[in-house]
Amino acid sequence: MKTLIVIFLAFIVGSGLYAQLPDTYNEQQTSAGNISGTITNLGTIGNAFSGSFNVEGRPSFEYPAGSGVEHIFDGGLWVGGLVDGEIGVSTCAVDDASGYATGKQGFEFTSKNPLAERSSLFDSPFYDPNAVSHQDFYSSFTDTAITVFTGANNIPILNHLRPLGIKVDFQAYNWNFSFANFFVILNYRVTNISDRPIDSAYVGFWLDGVIRNVNITPPGGSAFYNKGGNGFIDSLKMCYEFDAIGDIGFTDSYMATKYLGSELNGDCVTRPNFQVHYNTWQFRNSSDPLYFYPTTDFQKYSKMQNGLNFLSSWQQIQTAIGGPNNRSNLISAGPFSTILPGEYIDVAFAVVCARRSFD
Repeated sequence: MKTLIVIFLAFIVGSGLYAQLPDTYNEQQTSAGNISGTITNLGTIGNAFSGSFNVEGRPSFEYPAGSGVEHIFDGGLWVGGLVDGEIGVSTCAVDDASGYATGKQGFEFTSKNPLAERSSLFDSPFYDPNAVSHQDFYSSFTDTAITVFTGANNIPILNHLRPLGIKVDFQAYNWNFSFANFFVILNYRVTNISDRPIDSAYVGFWLDGVIRNVNITPPGGSAFYNKGGNGFIDSLKMCYEFDAIGDIGFTDSYMATKYLGSELNGDCVTRPNFQVHYNTWQFRNSSDPLYFYPTTDFQKYSKMQNGLNFLSSWQQIQTAIGGPNNRSNLISAGPFSTILPGEYIDVAFAVVCARRSFD
């Protein structure tokens, strides 16, 4: 009998059947604070007003909760660097009209772990002494696969040809305190799990914001998305968006992405050329020399390392992007020194919603 069991186990291991778990994509909703926002196990936020939004009525990133005022289409982490002298950029989300889909270009991370929840509240069914906030969500994912395994098929991830070889441990935090219920903190640990160093690395958060009241104007069509004004506050390392000409009077809030800081292997980054960069571009624009949508790894990396906020024309740019359009925001930081195999970057962002003053 033991011989038969050993032979059977050898067959299972040798065939790889035991390891063929499907890659998963799932989402949860923040509910501790005054933001009702979608968080996914691939470290993205927002649900692109599709799928669960239409079927179950879940908001994408609503503030105040229950108001119908939306703030985000979707957004996610970007990581770029040089491996063997070649540029590679791995993205959690990119400009896309319908958000995530299996194998879609730009959604380059995979995970076999669903999004888990824990809480620091003693009366929560998710109470865990390791929790940081009143409602933590956490997961891990990698960029190492060039296909997504559905359980039946391996579907290629379009144009994901140069993975960096990284694993990301992700946590999202939100609280019910009145002084902290209007933001969600996103914390990422990016570890080099390859056998090659990653040089001149940048980390960033890309976000497609849209500030509209879906009770007044339901999602759909380009006119829903092209009403946003944008900006960046250098001193706060924070980019923002507001409703410039859409549902004015029914959308009295801002949405902002703030870079909170980063560490390399647990130490503060002190490189003299380390900077925080801001970029914005028009949705899927391929012709504007300044506000074009980056489609190649080279273009994405260039955006991450060259912010509009460092151009001599920055003042004029700020005036221009304050007008209505359909734009994305990218806030990025770097360069980090060489990340050797096993080393890691910690980076944190806050997604903030706040009341807008019309005085």
